[in-house]
Amino acid sequence: MILHGICSSTLLFLLLMPEMFAVQPKSFGEFDDHSAEYCSSYDDAQDVAFDWSISEGGAPMIIWRLTSNNPIRWSEVIA
Repeated sequence: MILHGICSSTLLFLLLMPEMFAVQPKSFGEFDDHSAEYCSSYDDAQDVAFDWSISEGGAPMIIWRLTSNNPIRWSEVIA
């Protein structure tokens, strides 16, 4: 399952999920919860990151591991 965007109503969902990931371009620098693509598994996040990188001409994408605290920069994907 891939979620697009996030709002306060999804906070409980994120906290209850054992693992959640988000993808965004590396050029964004810090995590931006309004422009990230949300994924419920690392495999989905890798697919999203690869496709997004292709659509951006091979730009690097960051996969973030979402936690109950600050997101963790998990891996980088370049198509």
